[in-house]
Formats: sequence, C-alpha cells, structure tokens
Amino acid sequence: MFSPQTFFSSATRHGRVVLVLGNALPRAFLNSALAWLALQHKTLRVIDGANIFDAYALARYAARARRDPRVVLKKIQLARAFTCYQFAQCAAAQTFSPDAVLCLLGALDTFYDESVPLADALRLLDALCGQIRQHRAHGGLVFITAKLPPAEAFTRITLVKKLKACADDIHWLKL
Repeated sequence: MFSPQTFFSSATRHGRVVLVLGNALPRAFLNSALAWLALQHKTLRVIDGANIFDAYALARYAARARRDPRVVLKKIQLARAFTCYQFAQCAAAQTFSPDAVLCLLGALDTFYDESVPLADALRLLDALCGQIRQHRAHGGLVFITAKLPPAEAFTRITLVKKLKACADDIHWLKL
C-alpha cells in the first residue's frame, strides 16, 4: 500500500520539488498524497491538469484521521486547467510562501495535446519550471505528478525530461 511518507520525508518537506512519474497515476495514490499533505501543511495550492482532484476522497481521508474535513478542505485552493496555456497561467498566478505546498496534478497531460505546437509547449514548460524553481527558492514544497506521454504523442518525451530537470526528488510509480 502507498504511504505518502515514502515521498515526503522530513528532509523534503520544505524547499524541495518532488516529482512522481508513472504510466498511470491512480486516484487512490493522488488522494492519499494530497490528504497527507493537507494534514501536514497550512495551505495546498492545487493546479489540476488531469481533472483528477477529488474533494470527497480527501474529506474521507481527513475523517479517518479524526480531523474535521471542512477544516482540511479549506486549506486547499484549487484551479483546474484544460490547456497547457491555462496550466502555465495558473502557475504564474501563484504567490510564493514557505507555508504553502504547490501541487501540480497531471502536470504534463495538457502539454501532450498535439494541436499545440511543440515549440509552444516547450516555452510554456520552461516558464512553469521557472515558477517551480521560484517556489522552491522561497522555501516551498512542490509536489508534481506526471504521466508519460501516450504512444501517439511519444515525440513529446522531451517534456518529461525537461520536467525531471527541475525536480529534486524523482519517484517512479510502478503498477
């Protein structure tokens, strides 16, 4: 069973970028990681690029931990992005705080859209990596999840390499 402590040791709680990669990222994994982060930190700023955020699951995790789900959910600021342009814009709008955890869910899903020229996707990802580095420099923890590109968009594997370059800790989730 997945344990969030595997990815978030006390050494990686502040000023670090934790990237979790996989062919698929199960909802149970994401929900337990977000719930654990919400119970440990003051604020979670979530940008969801894969439409996978589940507030009900987080509330259930909070209740099982004997915490008031309403208090835990109030710690979460959520933005959903349906294009890579929106994803980059949401990240650019974030303020930096060592008390906040920046959570980028499905960080590359929208960047795999082949209707977006690869040059644009790379430029936007460069800007996103800059935001990630700034958040880390201000002492914030950044939690990123990303799937590998689907077979039809495998030429975009360079996006994964670029995202890996801005991470401190990289974990492969194998199913």
